[in-house]
Amino acid sequence: MKLADRMNVIKPSGTIAMAEKARELTRSGRKLYNLDIGEPDFDTPEHIKRAAIDALVSGFTHYTSSLG
Repeated sequence: MKLADRMNVIKPSGTIAMAEKARELTRSGRKLYNLDIGEPDFDTPEHIKRAAIDALVSGFTHYTSSLG
């Protein structure tokens, strides 16, 4: 597939590059505390899951006001 020439000016994501570097360091044996993309290494607490389910069942399925 031929991509448009303007695709050459798009810069790679710095966040993704940093995450990949962290994975490389981890694979090489370094102990890192990964804070890059926000994927927790623990499950969501049960009371939060239940509150989310209850909100969905009650029809709270829309965005909040953009005014805050």
